[in-house]
Amino acid sequence: MKYKTQLGLLLIGCIVLVGIMISFLNQNVTSETKLSNFNSYDEIKSFLQAAQGMPYGSGEGLANTPAVASADSKSAAGAAYSTTNNQVDGVDEADIVKNDGKYIYTVAGNNVIIVDADPNNMKIIGNISFEQNVRNIFINGDKLVVFQDSYGYASPKAAAVEGDSSAAITRPCFYGGCGGYAQRTMIYVYDTSDKKNPSLKLNMSADGNYVESRMIGDYIYLINSQYANIDNPMPMYSLNGIEKSMPPQDFYYFDYPDRDYVFTSVFAVNINDYNVESKVYLTGATETTFVSENNIYITSMKTIDYNDYQRRFVNDAYLPLLPSGEQQKIKEILNSDKLGYEKYNEIDKTIQDYSLSLRGADKDEFDSKLMKAQQNFAESIQKEQERTVIHKIHISGDNIEYVEQGEVPGRTLNQFSMDEYKGNLRIATTTGNTWEGKSSNNFYILDKNMNVIGKVEDLAKGESIYSARFLGDRAYLVTFKSIDPLFVIDASNPTNPRVLGYLKIPGYSNYLHPYDENHVIGIGKDVNESIDADKVHSEGAVYYTAVGGIKVSLFDVSDVENPKEQAKIVIGERGSDSLALQDHKAVLFDKEKGLLVIPALLMEINTTGDYDYSLPVWQGAVVLNIDSSSISEKGRITHFENVNNTWEWYSDQYSIKRSLYIDDTLYTISSGMIKANDLKDLNEIGNVTFPYQQQIYYGYGGGVGIAATGPKRVEGDPLE
Repeated sequence: MKYKTQLGLLLIGCIVLVGIMISFLNQNVTSETKLSNFNSYDEIKSFLQAAQGMPYGSGEGLANTPAVASADSKSAAGAAYSTTNNQVDGVDEADIVKNDGKYIYTVAGNNVIIVDADPNNMKIIGNISFEQNVRNIFINGDKLVVFQDSYGYASPKAAAVEGDSSAAITRPCFYGGCGGYAQRTMIYVYDTSDKKNPSLKLNMSADGNYVESRMIGDYIYLINSQYANIDNPMPMYSLNGIEKSMPPQDFYYFDYPDRDYVFTSVFAVNINDYNVESKVYLTGATETTFVSENNIYITSMKTIDYNDYQRRFVNDAYLPLLPSGEQQKIKEILNSDKLGYEKYNEIDKTIQDYSLSLRGADKDEFDSKLMKAQQNFAESIQKEQERTVIHKIHISGDNIEYVEQGEVPGRTLNQFSMDEYKGNLRIATTTGNTWEGKSSNNFYILDKNMNVIGKVEDLAKGESIYSARFLGDRAYLVTFKSIDPLFVIDASNPTNPRVLGYLKIPGYSNYLHPYDENHVIGIGKDVNESIDADKVHSEGAVYYTAVGGIKVSLFDVSDVENPKEQAKIVIGERGSDSLALQDHKAVLFDKEKGLLVIPALLMEINTTGDYDYSLPVWQGAVVLNIDSSSISEKGRITHFENVNNTWEWYSDQYSIKRSLYIDDTLYTISSGMIKANDLKDLNEIGNVTFPYQQQIYYGYGGGVGIAATGPKRVEGDPLE
């Protein structure tokens, strides 16, 4: 029986390993890379043909690639008002709601609505209507910037290319029912000096998917991504209906092979003179993006090459255990001309045959050593299995300049996994997977040349990062599997960061927000580990029924070696959710006002017989009082009236998504309404309803499925 069990475990281990190795077919890792640019569109096509013609797991196919060529604001009227909850001061993030202290600009389906925010006489004074839904907006003085996603079909129509008259670039034929599927990002800039009659000044579109955008001063920076395929058109953009080609010299690539190239386009748009500059980089699929005042950091993922992984596994795990005769068989297979997966299957069979040839204690000992060798190898190579590549691009006005790239083990969670401080990049990652208990968490510091100069690795093994925040010389990381460790890391010495202390409490924080230099706010979920503890699926994890309501915590980190949860409040029961857990822009915080507002869908547990389940009972904005020692609920605001069916609480139209204040008035915004309440007692002052088009949401707080063509009309027909 012992013999069969060990053999079974060995075979399972081999099957799992095959699955892992096959997942590494897509990308290759090299220790050194070099930025190059193209000389012609033919070179771009040749490069992609070579890359897409690579056999799986091969580092070959690029021999003929081209050679290297060289938070509070004051309005003009003096009103104090809140702004978007941006990650970086001075770097504005596009959102569905903006305000300037006098007017509120909000996205409502396919409308951008301008509202006079006078709480005693709130009214719509402008409404720009589009054919389809709007993604988000910026405001800058009297300039309104609107983003949309546009979907359509590509046609074989050709356009001349500046500087390369022999090249023909196919153009998208949107909504024409021709060619293959294509996507563009639409950008519209309006002059809103006359709020009732905004005038369209710039109509721009750019090939590819919207990744991120930022506004710094008078410049909009747009990052777009388009799958790079020889059958797809080269990315282009248009200004006021005139197509613009990007010269091949503005397309850059790196000298490592990749089967999943994308064109990552970076645009700088001046909202005053409407000048547009752009650069395009062939990178791996774009992941997390972080933008400081001076640099854009774009990440993509790399995984270890299949053939490299296979050879190292055989050399490190198999060969040392085998007698010389069996070693020779394995080496002959490795050096054969067979495909990678064929080699591995044959090597696997050779190992199994050798194991089956043994008997008794010899077989038990070999199988045991082999399983141990597999485990040791998996642990030793974990940090190489997936790596985050970070591209650093300097921005200054319309200047876009690639600086350097670096890479670190693991994967990032979101934009708060990165931060720029005193010229260095700080980044937090998770390696491995939690379901097998093989994960760990890491913190790295890279210098201005993107070299790793400091690190803290292997934190909270078996868990993964749920939130991160970098504040001054400190980094705060929250990991989770069953409890919530809050790690405090001293990063004052970038070459020697170290963990100062940590706090373990039930639950977790999805978002961390600074309160002051000694306190951090955490917004997440409560957890009661005792609930259904016998139903845990994996060691150290909690069953889903143990996850409770929304928890807001105040962490005191004045004693960095012994952080503590100074105060907390739990809102709702199991299943309750908040957009603040997924989108930091849904959080309104003001320290001076002692104000914290988050949208929430609250649930209650309903018990029927032997079963219990959660039902929605309320949706709106929860208003909290917060100071350096306490958190309490001040009140709740909802846009729903006369709800007759509990499932109506899921309706998008009146689900509050944002909140803001102007002076002493709190405004809450849904897709169907803005409501004004007195901040002192939360009594309603007034409201205004919007024209509404049902949006498609994928879960509470999910993304919106949108398709756009362009501006349709402004109320009062100012565009006609």
